[in-house]
Formats: sequence, C-alpha cells, structure tokens
Amino acid sequence: MKLYVFLLLSLVSLLADMTYEGGRSVSGPYLEALGAALLTAGGLSLGEMISYAFRSLGGFIAQRGGSRGYWSILLLGYATNLAIPALAFAPSWEAAFGLYLVERAGKGLRTPVRDAILAEVSAGMGRGKAFALHELLDQMGAILGPLAVALLLPRGYGVALLSLSLPALLSLLLVLLAWRSYPRLESARPAPSSPAKGLLPLYLSMALAMFSFAHWGQASYLLNELGAERVAMLYAIAMTVDALSSLPLGIALDRLGLRVLPLLPVLTLLSTLTLLYASPLAFVLLWGTAMAAIEVLPRAALAVLTRPEERGSAYSLLYFYMGLGWASGNIASAAFPQMAPYFLLLSALLSFGGLLLYTKRI
Repeated sequence: MKLYVFLLLSLVSLLADMTYEGGRSVSGPYLEALGAALLTAGGLSLGEMISYAFRSLGGFIAQRGGSRGYWSILLLGYATNLAIPALAFAPSWEAAFGLYLVERAGKGLRTPVRDAILAEVSAGMGRGKAFALHELLDQMGAILGPLAVALLLPRGYGVALLSLSLPALLSLLLVLLAWRSYPRLESARPAPSSPAKGLLPLYLSMALAMFSFAHWGQASYLLNELGAERVAMLYAIAMTVDALSSLPLGIALDRLGLRVLPLLPVLTLLSTLTLLYASPLAFVLLWGTAMAAIEVLPRAALAVLTRPEERGSAYSLLYFYMGLGWASGNIASAAFPQMAPYFLLLSALLSFGGLLLYTKRI
C-alpha cells in the first residue's frame, strides 16, 4: 500500500508540474506582454519567498490537525494550481503577478506535507533514490507542461494557459484517491515542541546556496529576445536535464552520504554565471542540473536526519530559509546587476564552506 501511495503522489506531482511549470515557462514573456518591467519579472522570486514562508505554516498546521490535517492541507495546496489557467483571464500584469503568487502560496502549503508523507511511504527504498524517483516523475510533468504551452502559443497565451486546467483537475482526483488509500499517517503523531536539533547550519547554508540561483522568471525575461516559444522550449530542455540528473544525484547521496551536499552551491552559482556570460543552452543545462540537486539533496538529507513526527516542521523551516535566500538573491541581482557576480560568488562560497563543515560534524 505504501508503494502505491508513493506512486500516486508522484503522479500528482507530475500533473501539478504540468500545470505550474507550463505557466512559469512563459512567466517573463507573459508579464512583459502585459506591460511589466524587468524588476517585476525578477520580483516573481517573491513568489518563492511567499511559497517558502507558507511552507513554514503548512507543516505546523498539518501536525496540529492530525492525519486529516495533513491530507486537507495537501488537497488545498494542489487546488491553488487552478490559478495558472486563470492567468488566461488576467486583465493586467498586476493581476497576473498576483495569480502567480497565489499558486506559489499553495505550493508552499502542500510541499512540507507532501515530503513528510513521501518520506514515510518510501521507507526502505533508500532516501536518495526515493526522492530522486519522485523528482524524475515530477519533472516529466515539468517537461510536458512547457512543451504543451510552446505548441499552443501560436494560438495565443489564453489558449495555452487554459489547456493547463486539465492536469490541475486530475491532480486533485489523485490526491483524494491517495487519501482514501492511506488515511492514517505516522507523521501526524504529536511532534516535539521543536523540530530536530542541530539543523540551523544546514538551513543557513541552503539559504546562501539559493541566493546565488537565478529564478526562471528573471532568466526568461533576459532570454526573451529569443522569442517566447524558444524560451518555453529552453525551459523544457532544463526540465529534461533536471529529470535525467535526479537519479544519479539520489544514488550518490545514498552511497556517499551527506558529503555530496556541498555540490549544491557550486551548481547554483555556475548556472547563474552562465546566464550572465555564456550561451542560453549552457545556461539551461546547468540550471536543470542545479534544480535537480535542489529538489533531491536537501529533501533526502532531512529524511535521514529527522524522525517521522519531526518532519513536517523540519521541512517547513528548511523551505522557509531556502525561499528567503532565493528571493533576496534575485531581487538584489535585478536591482544591482553590475554588482551581482560578486555577491553571488560570496554567498556560494559561504554556503560551500558551511556545508563542508556541517557534513564533517555529523
């Protein structure tokens, strides 16, 4: 039954990614078409900060509500994906920007809950491989969504965005099926008064790594001179690289342990530098690899470092720190582009050093 629920939730993520990654793949060009400026596109990273802030709420709220609380928060979080097809009706860039933020808030609510359930139902699979397999299926949706949008863009943004309502609705049906199949969760047991101890250095290092990672909203704005259809295709390529990179990274974590974590800030920094100084193809190859590392390594690490009843709050705090770093770095880069390479390099170096020290201690 646990494997069945794991596969159901992985399919839910596939469908959800079709929806929001399809919408995000053209977020920069769409906002520009509605009259927004570069700083607004960079400000989409605020959505990540909101998302990660809501993650700090989602896990704690779910733990207070027991198993029903976990599944209810998960369902509500996936329901907000309907904000993406609603973009087709946005009358202004302000309205579209708000809808992007609504979707991010919903992702924030559901993500720590989903990861806590995944960590529970994947026991015995190998933490790295389990989260890598989930990411692989997840990224299949992240590839299909942008491809669908790219194919439908000649008919207009409205048609392309509305097509994403189908996977959004199907994901909700699968969440209900998973809930019915596995209604009682070990993760929903009463948690300690505070999450697992000793995680603050990991949280801070992850925040610094994310500071040096370009958000696709800002990247797609800078790449928009290639045309919206090509930008969407580049995003699909990045998601393909993400999918292909996930399993090797997960296997590496299972075999080498948490010593692979310092690889993450190296990848985030290199991907952003290629956006600024290299070809679009080089950028998307590194960006996709960095995204795979972000999605697999810290999630699997927390599953190793925490007990089931601690995971909701532990994942919530991890995501909050990561979102804070991501938003801060992208806004700073957009506001001070000439200084960006220097403070991005500094943050990545601090993250790398912090993770080296942390992994030697545990």
